[in-house]
Amino acid sequence: FPDDFDLGKYSMSSNPRGNVLIINNEILKDKFFIDGASVDFANLHNVFNKLGFKIHSYSNLEFSPMRDAIRNFARLEDHANVDMVAVCILSHGNDYEIQSTDGVGFNREKIIEMFNNQNSHLDGKPKMFLFHSCYGNIVDYGVPDKKEPINMEQTEADAVPSRERTEAPFARFREQREATRFREQTEENSRSSCEDMVIIHASVPGYSTCRDPKTGSWLVEMICEVFQKYSHKYDLRYMLDIVAAEMSKKEASYGEKQGIEVSSRHFCKKLMFNPETAVQRQPVVTVPVCIGTQKSSKRKQKEVLATPVLTLRDAVYYEMSHKKRGKAYIFNHE
Repeated sequence: FPDDFDLGKYSMSSNPRGNVLIINNEILKDKFFIDGASVDFANLHNVFNKLGFKIHSYSNLEFSPMRDAIRNFARLEDHANVDMVAVCILSHGNDYEIQSTDGVGFNREKIIEMFNNQNSHLDGKPKMFLFHSCYGNIVDYGVPDKKEPINMEQTEADAVPSRERTEAPFARFREQREATRFREQTEENSRSSCEDMVIIHASVPGYSTCRDPKTGSWLVEMICEVFQKYSHKYDLRYMLDIVAAEMSKKEASYGEKQGIEVSSRHFCKKLMFNPETAVQRQPVVTVPVCIGTQKSSKRKQKEVLATPVLTLRDAVYYEMSHKKRGKAYIFNHE
C-alpha cells in the first residue's frame, strides 16, 4: 500500500446536484399523529433545496402508493443526469420495517435493494438513505457517565447467542453464495451489488426516538443544522459524525437519550456537497403553525428552517493513548 492513500471524491458538480425523495407519513392508522413531522418535512425540503437537489415529495401514503412512489423514483431516467440520489422516509416503524399510513410495514432492506447497482442509472453514484422512525419500543434512559470496570461475568452470560441467532445469517450467506456460483459472468471484473451507500437510522435496533412538537425530531433538526453550516467545509460522513456527537449531548425532560445508527456499504470516497455552486430550485417551504389555545383557529405561516446553532463543535477524536489500546475477543466457530 502507498504511504498516502487517496480514495478520491465523488463527482458533485451537476445541476441539480441530485434527486431526493421525501416521504412524510405523519397521520397513521387509527388517527395516530406524529407531532413535529411536518416541521421535519419542511426542514429537509429546505436544506436539500439549498444544496441544489431536485425534490420529489409525498405526504401520508398508504402502502401501495408508497411502494409505487419509491419504485418509480428508483427508476427515474433523470438519475443519469445527476450526481447523487437521496431517500428520506419519515414515519413510524419497528426493527425491520417502516410503515405506511394504513399500518402496513415496508421492509427497509427492500427499499435499499431498489437502488443497488443493478439500476444502471445509479451505478457508481452516491446514495443516501434516511429512515426516521422508531427501531423498537425501548426508551433509552442512558447510563451514568462513569469510568468504572464492566461486570464481565454478567455481560458474557448475556452475550451467549442462541443457535437460531447464529445459524440464520450463515444460512442466508450460503443461499447467496449458491446463487452467485451459477450466475453467468459477463465481465472479467464485476462489482458488488450494493455500493456507494450511506444509511442513517434514527435509533439503534430495539429503541425509540425523541422529538419536539415545535422543532421536530432531534435527528432531522440536527442533520439540517449541521448540513447548513458545514456542507461547504466537510464531507458527508464527517458531518454525520458531528451529528452523532451532538446527538449524544441531548436529553429529554425525563432523561431520555437517543443514539443513531449510521452504516455504509462500499462508500469509499469523500462526498462534498459543494453548495457554493449549487442552484436553489424551489422556494422555501413553510408549514402552518398553530398559535394560541387549542380552540383557537388563528394560524400563521412560519419558515421552519432554523438558524444554525453556533455552538456546534467539530467531532472530536476518541482518546487512544493508553499503553494497552484495548482488548480484542476473536471467536472461531469451526
